[in-house]
Amino acid sequence: MARFLSLALVVTAFAAPWPATADDAGLEHFEKRIRPLLAESCYGCHSTKAPSVFANLRLDSFAGLLKGGDSGPALVPGDPASSLIMRAVRGDGKTLMPPTGRLNDAQIADLETWIRDGAQWPDEQAPGLPDPSEAFDLERRRAEHWAWQPVRAVDPPPVVDSDSPQSPIDRFIVARLQGEGLRPAPPADRYTLLR
Repeated sequence: MARFLSLALVVTAFAAPWPATADDAGLEHFEKRIRPLLAESCYGCHSTKAPSVFANLRLDSFAGLLKGGDSGPALVPGDPASSLIMRAVRGDGKTLMPPTGRLNDAQIADLETWIRDGAQWPDEQAPGLPDPSEAFDLERRRAEHWAWQPVRAVDPPPVVDSDSPQSPIDRFIVARLQGEGLRPAPPADRYTLLR
């Protein structure tokens, strides 16, 4: 009878669904509260989709948060007080983020809870990085990358102002300036060059 009871307990343990773990709760909190907050308030300036990444800080990946930007790591999991992202949203540093206006108290509390609980982030590849499982194709890379293209002679472009270019390289520069509607600066005198 004891043997049957032991076997029944083992079978029941494996047949029952696994209980939710703290990691599951942390990931759920991240997906419901933190990712939408970051997407709405931060990704416009701090992601691969931003026209220019402000302060070299990317917040669209866990690696980006840990690496940080010009001011250092943005996130210290488990330590909200040492996380620069918390200082920025509270306005404790020199800047208040996001620049569109302060987050509300509930959003700041969610962010603080997320960091204090270990900053759970799903296992995913950072956006904009190559897939490490993809095989490296050297021949394709050679065909696409400029560094492996054969050197060839290129004729300098024609320019309207033929007095400015003093060498063939100058003609490339003058042609680009003219294409942008600009004129070259006049030659500098000796005193300007010395200064």
